[in-house]
Amino acid sequence: MGIDALLLYGVGIVLLYLLVTVLWVPARYALSVLYHGVLGGLALWAFNYIAGAFDFHLSINPVTALVTGYLGIPGLGLLIAVQRLLAMNLD
Repeated sequence: MGIDALLLYGVGIVLLYLLVTVLWVPARYALSVLYHGVLGGLALWAFNYIAGAFDFHLSINPVTALVTGYLGIPGLGLLIAVQRLLAMNLD
């Protein structure tokens, strides 16, 4: 194996490292969004399970799951307030 092959392996390793580093940032962001969406969906499911006894529920969709996942309990309160305000205007 000559010096040319070693240089090509070195360049290949550097390019592979750069490619992984460049692709890691969007992948990390996508995994963060997925993580918060799943946690928000689980929180909404738990809320609907408990609030079902009082004949109250929030729909579970990607927007409500992400709002609840990113904002936590204040986000859940925000969704309840928005639903109540919209229901009040319809009556």
